[in-house]
Amino acid sequence: MPAEFFVHRHIYGKWACCCYQYLVQAPALPQVINGSTPAAGLVAHTLISRFVDHLPYYRREAINARSNVHTPRSTLASWSGQAGAALEPPYEIHKRFVLAARVFHGRRDAGRDAGPRRR
Repeated sequence: MPAEFFVHRHIYGKWACCCYQYLVQAPALPQVINGSTPAAGLVAHTLISRFVDHLPYYRREAINARSNVHTPRSTLASWSGQAGAALEPPYEIHKRFVLAARVFHGRRDAGRDAGPRRR
């Protein structure tokens, strides 16, 4: 079954007090991009399409348009930028954890061709 876009509605209850004319509403669930329409899955899909699959925004825009979802390139780029900013704190924590290690384990030829070595 191919992937498809869907609208996920969140309905939050509101309670009112007649005596004090006070309104209370359940808090909204936190999102990757606060106050925005895309859910975390759509933002993650956009990031993976762009940076892992090397799919440019104009192609992602055309793929979304085939599903009758209009997402301009500027919107996709904005989502990616805001998601990158949201990922900055966990990145810094992970970086501090890795750099705090006494010993680094890695391959000596990392980044080079992993083919057989000639002597």
